[in-house]
Amino acid sequence: MFKRWGYNKDKGNEFVNRNDAMEKWDFDLERADKEGTIQFSKDHQIWSQLHMIQLTTKDLGMLHLAKPYILPWFDEISEAFYASVLQVESLKQMINQHSSVEKLKVTLRKHIEEMFDGLINETYLEKRMRIAAIHYRIGLEPKWYMGAFQKVQAVVFERLMLHATNPQLAIQVVHSFNKVLNLEQQLVLEFFEIKRQEAETEHIRQKEQLHKQISKLSEQLASLSIRTNDAIQEMVSYGIELNNSTQHTANSSKATQRNAEEGKIFMDQLTVSIQQIDTDIQQVEQHMSALKMTTEHIASIAQSIISIADHTHLLSLNASIEAAHAGDRGAGFSIVAKEVNKLAVSTKQTVNNIENLIVNSTEVTKTVVEVISAVQSNAGQVRTNAELTMEKISNIVSEISESASQLDVISNNIQSLSDAIQSISESTEQVASSAEQLNRISSL
Repeated sequence: MFKRWGYNKDKGNEFVNRNDAMEKWDFDLERADKEGTIQFSKDHQIWSQLHMIQLTTKDLGMLHLAKPYILPWFDEISEAFYASVLQVESLKQMINQHSSVEKLKVTLRKHIEEMFDGLINETYLEKRMRIAAIHYRIGLEPKWYMGAFQKVQAVVFERLMLHATNPQLAIQVVHSFNKVLNLEQQLVLEFFEIKRQEAETEHIRQKEQLHKQISKLSEQLASLSIRTNDAIQEMVSYGIELNNSTQHTANSSKATQRNAEEGKIFMDQLTVSIQQIDTDIQQVEQHMSALKMTTEHIASIAQSIISIADHTHLLSLNASIEAAHAGDRGAGFSIVAKEVNKLAVSTKQTVNNIENLIVNSTEVTKTVVEVISAVQSNAGQVRTNAELTMEKISNIVSEISESASQLDVISNNIQSLSDAIQSISESTEQVASSAEQLNRISSL
């Protein structure tokens, strides 16, 4: 019978005799070869790795035979493992970000159980590769993965040695377990190496592609810089031409403004003259009204004179008749009567002529009044038009003045734009130079 041995944590790796009541374990090594299985084709690359670490079906069988004894400790192993892992803050954050401790404890227990199943096949490898892929995806560095394996190894070793009745048998089981751990480490590191090579290959491919893109881009950039510089030079020339044209327009606007201001002065004078004409016409109209009244008064006097002449004519006729009745005594009176009659007839004719002149004068006066009224009306319309024209000229002068100011601003802006374009041209030349330098650097 084997003695009862245990592992004393306080004394390092020293095995001590255990006489406590804890359950011990033992099994027949002859059964180990029959309990382990490796299922791969003869040409599978895994065989070279198994031969390197000397992992055999006997090792797997020993683990399978030890499984019933170590199975009750799996939860304890998992607890001890994560108690150590959670002391690393970065690992703790990674676990909380991607999963939970409780889920990972279950996963670890199942993982350890499979290591003691005594079977290695494609399914076993695929599961390990999936675990490695998860660790790679979440960014778990190999150092933490290796440290985790070391922790599992230490805990399993401690439990095996603590409950073994045969320390030599326990050591063989530990060696077999270490071989399986080593295989899993190889698989994980192999996966990380494959990913590293893929990343390096992808990096080289991207670098070459980037080099091609940079070369192409630098060529396009250089060509674009040349075309841009040509376009900028054309814009500069156009800006200079536009600035000259703007200056010419500004000068023309200023000349137009001066002419408009002179026209405004002329219109002011014209308005004053029209107002004076209107005043004179009103005075003429007043004089014509007075002349009309005087003419009418003269016509009334002429009618009175005609009436007197007619009456005198009648008196002269009566006097002639009376002189005829008087005979010789009335001869002298008859002569006077005839002369008076002649005077009356002559006076009437003269008055008739005066009356005709008055009628003609009245017609002329009426015509003059009508003409004056028409002139006054036209003068009023001219005055109104002159005032409207004056207002429009004032607006034109104001707008021309504003346009001249805006043209000055535009001229200044064009000059600023021309300066900016010139600066862009210089920057474009620098870009072209940088593109050539970038092309040289990318070809290194």
